[in-house]
Formats: sequence, structure tokens, C-alpha cells
Amino acid sequence: MSWFLNFAGKITKTDDWDFYFLRLDDKLASIFVDMGRKAHAPVPGFSLLCTLHLTMQNPRADGLSSQDEYETLNHIEDTLEKQIGNKAVYVGRITTDGRRDFVFYAKDFASFSKSVNAAMKAFATYAYEVNRRHDKKWSIY
Repeated sequence: MSWFLNFAGKITKTDDWDFYFLRLDDKLASIFVDMGRKAHAPVPGFSLLCTLHLTMQNPRADGLSSQDEYETLNHIEDTLEKQIGNKAVYVGRITTDGRRDFVFYAKDFASFSKSVNAAMKAFATYAYEVNRRHDKKWSIY
């Protein structure tokens, strides 16, 4: 699930997600994106595109996630959302080439990064990195 700011300034969930396949850099990719966000984007103040690049431990031969890793990846996603809370808006994920990229828009990178690191302590065997770039207009979304 994802979130948007309502008129009272609280973050509210949206359940309008879409899933599709495409090729990125000539590799198969799956995209899971919150389409319910479109009517509310960009969210004022959330101008940093922040990504968590997670290296999967047991991807399929085509680079997508395997059934063996399915539950763990879902648990990571749920843990990230809970830990990050209102510090960022989760807009989707991209799975390709043996990694999963979780995509958020945040107000503050330090708070976002601290939350990600706290969430990932429960998954110490996973390699990951956190990145950011300015995207005030949410052009990547």
C-alpha cells in the first residue's frame, strides 16, 4: 500500500497499484507502481526521490524474484513501510537483474536513510544501498 497527504496534512493510504513487465537495459523487469498516487502527485515538500537498491540473494535466472525469496522480500517491503512511516511516500518498486529497487519520495534524506538502516537490521544478510536525487516535480514517478 502507499500513502498520500490528505487535506488535514495526514498521510492516507491508496490501494490502486498496477503491475507490469518491460525491458530495462535489455533485461526483463517487473514494475509495481501506485497508480492511486497520480491524482495527488507531487506531494508538496516530498521532493527527494529516494531509492533502496537491494541485492536479492536467490533471483531467478532471468533476474526477477524467485518463489524461494518471495516471503522475505515481502517482509522487507512491509518492514520498510512501517519503519519509514510518514518520513516518505512509497510509490513503487522495480525488480530486475537480481535486485529490487524500492522507490520513495521523502522530505529529508537523513531521516529516510536512518529509517531504512533501522529496518534493514532485521535483514543483515542482504546487501543494499540508499540513494537520493532531487525530483520536485516527481518526473520519475
